[in-house]
Amino acid sequence: MIKGQYSNQRYKIEKHSSRILPYETKSICPDCYFLDKKIHIIPSRLIEKEDKLFMFKKCETHGEFTDILWTDKNLWSRMNSIFYKSIGIDNPKKRTLNGCPLDCGLCNNHFSHTALGLIDITMRCNMNCPICFADASHELTEDPDPEVIEIRMEKLRSNKPVPTPGIQFAGGEPTLSENLIDYIKKAKELGFNHIMIATNGIRLAEDLDFTRKLIQSGLNTVYLQFDGITAEPYILARGKDLREIKNKAITNCNKAGLDGIILVPTVIRGINDDQLGDIINYAIKRRNIVKCVNFQPISFAGRIDQSKINQMRITIPDIIKGIEKQTNGMIKANDWYPISSMLTLGRAIGLMHKQPYLELSAHPECGVATFLVFDDKGKPTPISRIIDMHHFMETLEDICNLYASKSLAANLRSKFKIALELWRIDERWRIKNLISDLLSDGNYTSLAGFMNDVVMIGMMHFMDPYNLDLERLKYCDIHYSTEKGLIPFCSHNIAHRYISKNIREQPAY
Repeated sequence: MIKGQYSNQRYKIEKHSSRILPYETKSICPDCYFLDKKIHIIPSRLIEKEDKLFMFKKCETHGEFTDILWTDKNLWSRMNSIFYKSIGIDNPKKRTLNGCPLDCGLCNNHFSHTALGLIDITMRCNMNCPICFADASHELTEDPDPEVIEIRMEKLRSNKPVPTPGIQFAGGEPTLSENLIDYIKKAKELGFNHIMIATNGIRLAEDLDFTRKLIQSGLNTVYLQFDGITAEPYILARGKDLREIKNKAITNCNKAGLDGIILVPTVIRGINDDQLGDIINYAIKRRNIVKCVNFQPISFAGRIDQSKINQMRITIPDIIKGIEKQTNGMIKANDWYPISSMLTLGRAIGLMHKQPYLELSAHPECGVATFLVFDDKGKPTPISRIIDMHHFMETLEDICNLYASKSLAANLRSKFKIALELWRIDERWRIKNLISDLLSDGNYTSLAGFMNDVVMIGMMHFMDPYNLDLERLKYCDIHYSTEKGLIPFCSHNIAHRYISKNIREQPAY
């Protein structure tokens, strides 16, 4: 996009209307999926009962299904009140033909551009976890050709108006691929400014030299499976105690000079939901290398015992309240905001610098987050106690609308608004300067500087055949790059990963 063409009414800030319960949407029948490997779209309704949110749906063949979505209706309402509309994607690759979730690629009905692109570079794995949404195993499978992987990377970078900024190599276990280092180098060459691998950490723990080569090639972040601090969660969810492996992997990444690690606990009721606070404390003690904990409530997709859904299901509000209790109120329920609340920041940076910038626009039910900021004694405080988040978002809204409306002296007026906002932050917090740098520079270096000084605590609840909401799916901004095109994360794991061979192909535009 040519500089000077970025300011127009398309970039005016708008919010989605909050859902009013009961809410009608569409889902799929779990029994059609698990028994017959078919995607059967059925009407569904989101209903409130005893201040909780449930999905109710009925299949003509298999009967009624009810699954809990959120265990706190008020928290759900607050998150849904902060849901901004994204500019989306200018060059979708598929027409609507079979309907969501089959028309991916992305199709012209998708509302978000790609924040993070995933590529499965192998489906081989050096573990056989009882829980695995990818259903990876020791079985010998043929990896995609390097030329194919490069094409999939190029698809992500061809997105308009925002080329995909971040890539994650996944699988299977990506460190088993003989081509991983070359893929990282190629990703760097193509312009990805954040390169990750999703890994169990075994090879990183066993081979320091290999870990160094990954980082020297351009790897920025390790997305590390991390289910707890005691043996039991690993034995039950992974089949063996992996604590020593996790600790050694983190140590080797630190020795090799990695920018950061994201700990990724799969949270399962009755297995590790009593270790939320301990995991956060583990990260805080290692914040020189651990930059984020991303809790993932268990998803009943892939390899998992479906009969235990009522026993194991846990929701985002359950984890939020568990964290508040287990951190003795260090992180409270009102410290959390939906991921999409950061959309105004991305758009403001883009407008101020006349260059399209990443907009985080996932549905509020998909994910929430907060940031821990540290004082000079190392004491953590949620960023929402330092910054008036609602006022900050309103200031960013004003800035976006000044540019979008081509207001006179928009640049000068925006700088004045930013100065006033920063003035409201206590001088003792270094975060003040980091936010100033991010807004004034608007580049990856300033973003990395911000992330290097905080610990992000987030959670993403990926959907499964029991709770799939097709309306929510349309806002996904985490996409797999595949032979079919770009596929939303949950759509890929539920539909395309296993039964795509039964889906009629459709031509690209």
